[in-house]
Amino acid sequence: MEDRNVILDTYKRWLKEGDILNTFDKQTRCYISCVEKYPCGSQHSHYGIEHFTKLFEKFSYLEILLCNNVIRIHSDSAWQSCVLIYRYLNEGDYDEVVALNVNSWHKENGVWKIKEFRWDCMLQPKKAIEGMYFETEALKYYPGIHLPVISGELDNPWHRIKEDAEKTVETQVTETISRYAFGIDTLNIALCDDALSEDIIVNMAPWGAMDKREFMQTLKFNRQSNRYWAHPVMIESLEIHENKAFVKAYRMAGHKQKIMAAPADPEHVFADARYEFELKKEDEWRITKLDYLLGILEWERDENAILVRKQDEAV
Repeated sequence: MEDRNVILDTYKRWLKEGDILNTFDKQTRCYISCVEKYPCGSQHSHYGIEHFTKLFEKFSYLEILLCNNVIRIHSDSAWQSCVLIYRYLNEGDYDEVVALNVNSWHKENGVWKIKEFRWDCMLQPKKAIEGMYFETEALKYYPGIHLPVISGELDNPWHRIKEDAEKTVETQVTETISRYAFGIDTLNIALCDDALSEDIIVNMAPWGAMDKREFMQTLKFNRQSNRYWAHPVMIESLEIHENKAFVKAYRMAGHKQKIMAAPADPEHVFADARYEFELKKEDEWRITKLDYLLGILEWERDENAILVRKQDEAV
């Protein structure tokens, strides 16, 4: 557990303070999908990550929500995935970017540092950000296209680290939910299969009640028409009773309302929907019931989950 906490604390310090020296190896491989000149996303070493970090520092107000964090560890290697929501003021207008980040960590001389960094934009801002390039959301190939730099099959933590270090039951449960979300968002539907029990019942707007086969087929059919989906999840409550778990959570971005829009208000954080999960322990934890309650909801701010890097102006 200690290594997992050290990695998370180091990562949060970079998000909050921009601490590159103590977070990244000097020769870190960095692949960032918003690099305009290089479709492969190449922007390596401390210089590359420093340039990327500074792109968000120009905003008078910035906060970052950390969602779906998974850290799997084996010996001196670790693999992390998470979803980041950047909320900021751009020339007086509130805006946000949602990104998927995966990192390869290595421990050398007792110190954990990132050896490989991959960052993909999942949901684009309304207004362009100087120094950043955003590929068209339309799913169409053309020469020179910026493909995603994260592969759902090759870069997911469960593929990279198959035998994980010891972790709490609570972490095992939340990781199952993150596994489900990662599978949808990167179109690796096999990961969803691993996270769902065979007898799962899903009640989800606008599709209604579904068993596992219908749910996975519906997901795949709808998902494959988009470059990315985004399912950043914040846990509201988690209860464990022997081999069952009950989780209430918010979906913080990704499901735009067709009849109304969430208020653009930096003082409040709004979710797109609410989840109610039931999980059971089989050979591992799996989701056995899922209710998806669509609608705009105000999230009770959890300051432990929001990493404010810069807030010079009163909002």
